[in-house]
Amino acid sequence: MSQSKKPFPIYPTDDHVIVKPGKEDEVSRGGIVLPSTAKEKAYIGEVMAVGRGKYLPNGQLIEPQFKVGETVIYDRFGGRELKVEGVEYMVFGQDQIIGICR
Repeated sequence: MSQSKKPFPIYPTDDHVIVKPGKEDEVSRGGIVLPSTAKEKAYIGEVMAVGRGKYLPNGQLIEPQFKVGETVIYDRFGGRELKVEGVEYMVFGQDQIIGICR
């Protein structure tokens, strides 16, 4: 019996994308344990939900560039924090996502 994945409880509007940030590193590459004040926020995350796209003034729909499940790199200073069922997410406009990890 296969388990179906529960759909994300929020559907973003327009060209918005909801991303679950990756975890912060607890240990540096050199093996040094990092205190919470020295940790940097991760700027890579998994796309959890995608809006339908953005309409241009002429009525043309520009479809989203991202798909649920993709790993993306996002702008350090962009986005809004969102907490859903105790889990932290980020909401971005499509132009705040820098790239897709392959």
